[in-house]
Amino acid sequence: MPDSVRDIQCVYVKTVHMKHITTLVLLGIVMWSSAQTPYRPFPESNAGWVEEHSWLNGFHEWTTCMRTVRFAADTVIGSVNYHQLRSIGNCSWFNIFNSMSHGYYAEADAVFARFRQDTVARKVFVYDVQQEQEVLWFDFTLGLGAYPTTFHTEFSDPGIVVVALDSMELNDGYHRTWVLATESNGNMQDSAFCTIIEGVGSTYGLHPVYGLEPPFEWMDALTCHSASGDSIYPLGGTACYLSMSLPTHTPRSVELVAYPNPASESVGIKGTLPTGARYVVVDPLGVEVRSGTMRSASIELNGLVAGVYTVYIKGVAGDRLGAVRFVKE
Repeated sequence: MPDSVRDIQCVYVKTVHMKHITTLVLLGIVMWSSAQTPYRPFPESNAGWVEEHSWLNGFHEWTTCMRTVRFAADTVIGSVNYHQLRSIGNCSWFNIFNSMSHGYYAEADAVFARFRQDTVARKVFVYDVQQEQEVLWFDFTLGLGAYPTTFHTEFSDPGIVVVALDSMELNDGYHRTWVLATESNGNMQDSAFCTIIEGVGSTYGLHPVYGLEPPFEWMDALTCHSASGDSIYPLGGTACYLSMSLPTHTPRSVELVAYPNPASESVGIKGTLPTGARYVVVDPLGVEVRSGTMRSASIELNGLVAGVYTVYIKGVAGDRLGAVRFVKE
């Protein structure tokens, strides 16, 4: 064999060998970098979330609520210790056809969720008081593909899928992220409408109006997240005060409870209601589907399709007194 051909073969072998070495080195660097990226667990104390939620009621009334979700005392259920979160809100509304028709109401301070997390499995669970069992809230190990049924996504249709794995640089460094989209019959319908953030929650906040679903005529956003003194702004921002959603006025409000929940034929509304109080029931798209005077403590649900509904209670003068959600089976 001529020396020139032998030399070319040697160069080719060395080049291929170097390519393999380079590939292995790059792969090693990537694996090493991933191993060096610390897992950011969900906070278990010294944290809070400020969220903004707006939605259209009956195609004429726009409501905006600022809510704070914060830690309270732990609680034990069935020998299992759960961290407890409470929420409180400050809401305003106005008629989009009549600017003179507007008002305020407060969302009462109430338990939002009781959760625990498995830091080894990198999962967060919520105790569902209706089902009397744990349900998945966040799974920080997901890959591409279908997003599992979780707390606040039970009624999502079409299905939610993870379309991208990425990271986001926040005030305290990088966080892994999962970009969500919706898919129906193999067709993508809404891409990147929401992002799950490791150690934070989602860009929709912890308390979205209609769960993790793309907005039609509403808006959900995590204004900021505060953890151990660090303020984090997933969508941008300049300040994070966990008192910013507290009422700055003194609206008349009542704490409401819907029972049973889920309901089938009728739903009861428990609360201190004034004589002549009226109710308005709106569906997940904000369309008014039922209204009337609270002559009894229950509202008939015959004719309504299964889904999540909201009942608004108003005074005789039309002032908003409170709201409560329920599930129609």
